[in-house]
Amino acid sequence: MKNRLLYVICLIFILLWGIVIFPLCRGHGGRAGPIEGYKDKRVTVSGRIQKLEIKSYGEYYIYLNSVASIKEVMDGESAVYNPQIGIICTTKEKEVFERLKCGFDIEATGVLTLFDAATNPGQFDVRDYYASLGIDGRMKNAFIKVTASGVSLESVLYDFKCFVKGKIEAIYPEKEGGIITAILLGDKEGLPEEIKEKYTESGIVHILAISSLHISLIGMGIQKLLGRIGVNRKVAAGVSGLFLILYLSAIDGSVSARRSVVMFTLHMAAVILGRTYDVRTALALSGLMAVIGEPDIVLNSGFWLSYGCVFSVCTIRGFDGKRGLKPFEAGLKIFAGTLPILLWFYYEVSFWGLLLNAVAIPLAGVLVAGGLVGVLIPLWLKPFGFLISRVVCLLLILIEKLCDLTLLTGIGTVIIGKPHPLLIILYYLMLFAFSHPEKFSFLQGITKRRASLAFGASFVLLLLLSGNHRPKVTFLDVGQGDGIVVQSGRLVLLIDGGSSSKKKVGENVILPFLKHEGVRSVDYALLSHPDADHVNGTMELMEGSEIRIGEVCISECLEREWMEKYPGIFMAGERRKSKVTKISFGYRIRDGDTLITCIYPRSDTNVTDANEGSEVLLLEHGNQSFLFTGDLGDSGEKQLMKVLEKGGKFKGITYLKVAHHGSVYSSCDEFLDYVRPKVAVISVGKNSYGHPGKPVLKRLSERGIPYVRTDYSGAYEVLLK
Repeated sequence: MKNRLLYVICLIFILLWGIVIFPLCRGHGGRAGPIEGYKDKRVTVSGRIQKLEIKSYGEYYIYLNSVASIKEVMDGESAVYNPQIGIICTTKEKEVFERLKCGFDIEATGVLTLFDAATNPGQFDVRDYYASLGIDGRMKNAFIKVTASGVSLESVLYDFKCFVKGKIEAIYPEKEGGIITAILLGDKEGLPEEIKEKYTESGIVHILAISSLHISLIGMGIQKLLGRIGVNRKVAAGVSGLFLILYLSAIDGSVSARRSVVMFTLHMAAVILGRTYDVRTALALSGLMAVIGEPDIVLNSGFWLSYGCVFSVCTIRGFDGKRGLKPFEAGLKIFAGTLPILLWFYYEVSFWGLLLNAVAIPLAGVLVAGGLVGVLIPLWLKPFGFLISRVVCLLLILIEKLCDLTLLTGIGTVIIGKPHPLLIILYYLMLFAFSHPEKFSFLQGITKRRASLAFGASFVLLLLLSGNHRPKVTFLDVGQGDGIVVQSGRLVLLIDGGSSSKKKVGENVILPFLKHEGVRSVDYALLSHPDADHVNGTMELMEGSEIRIGEVCISECLEREWMEKYPGIFMAGERRKSKVTKISFGYRIRDGDTLITCIYPRSDTNVTDANEGSEVLLLEHGNQSFLFTGDLGDSGEKQLMKVLEKGGKFKGITYLKVAHHGSVYSSCDEFLDYVRPKVAVISVGKNSYGHPGKPVLKRLSERGIPYVRTDYSGAYEVLLK
């Protein structure tokens, strides 16, 4: 009873902290607050090296924790901080990096920057991610000075890790060695990107993380080995627990590794004290310790998934003992228990992963055991170690081929979208009722079949209702560029999609947003003109994304410019079966109450500059209207006004996408007076052109037109009513 009470208290605290208290208490920027005053200043930071990492692009990462002081180089003022402050220093000097070890105290001098927060729905939040790891800022190209380099526990453990890594590299080929290093040491430096992508898309990437499986094999293996040679059971338990704590320190473990070690240590403590070990209580206690030790850890998807997996296996019933489900029992529990978490953080789910995990999880145990034996075998038994490594390599090849097979079907990963919190609550209530019908008096007379159907219905609802199905227009923050998504109900349209200030804007901004919304395909991509800051993100989607674009619309009068600058758009369209259509004045797309019309240019419009030939689109929905102007200049605006005048009295518009990111050569007085927008939206980012120009902002202010800047507000969303 006491165990159950402790378990419930810990569980309630973790849920309240992660879901209610932390989001309410957390200020903008998370952990960055204490060092906010040093942002973009040249400083000297002193601290202890926690972790060293080599990146594939030739940069070396030095993770500092226990930061003692930050001192401005110019005025010499310093501030002392608590041990929880963490900073990443980077350098490209290999010789300097190779002299460093974990546990060394150093001084690093350079410009201190903060991580970027996500400014679009679905976008990966770099600031939150590093906050969850205890990292507050970054210093690029730092000058490193070692201030203390004596032997310490951290340096000894680092040497041990390097020794093990060296043995793995000696007996395994490069690719397989990278995988085994990731599995045993949590070191993903040598992990091939293609392998990581395959495992992720197939739903088995978790086997690359150090988890309960690894910890149990190592810990229980040591305990049993010591028992075999006559060591007292309690002493063996203490030694195995201590070894795993040191192992965790050596690998600087992930959330799942820390959870597993804490739970195993509690298990060994129960053995030593002669107490009964309760898995759920140990799980809740380890979670409480994690949250108290690092409050920002609730921002980490790995925290919720790691604890969710174990909690699901321990708590969910209903799949137990079912005929034909035995090999998939644990996988089904984990899938059912963590589905909302996966959708909340990643917006998609791999159904093939359920089947693949039934094979991959048992094989992962063999990989861990084989990897450990290969590393521990002495040099004089090297041929035996080589033989074991060949077996491990064959298993890795088998897993990779299974991943390839699932990906060939093209239906492995399904985009669902981010579920509403109320939908998640309903799902978990139904899952709990399905697992424990005896807890609910009104369910006493209900058969298991009906309970299963009720849970199945909640499962289907979660899949069908996740994502955002409300008609709306979203002006994405793509930096210096344009990217607008229109969701009209049945259709999804992308109006431009590019950036000159954000790298891989298609992969990092547009695609995550579409997944967040539950969009599996884009019906139309309307590209105003062939400039990179309007096109390159859409090209990324066309060339390699899982989201297909049905039809790409380009301005007919700019066909020659498209052929010169982006001939690949026609080839990509043919390869991905996306129709490329040349449009001009009068082209229409209708979806219920929503009408999108191309109102400029005409097919015979003579333009000397691609900007002046930008597609101009008018979206009308009920009493709302939007004018999308591309990079149209003032001369193009005047031609557009003539076209509109021929169509009769123009009533004005609700929302104006300010042309050319607020260039002084666009949004002239006459045009603003003619279209009379109620709100202006300026899509702009870091640039050297002076966008948006002060004269443009002045023109808008003089007319009482409120304006929104995506570089200040992030993505701007307008519901279609």
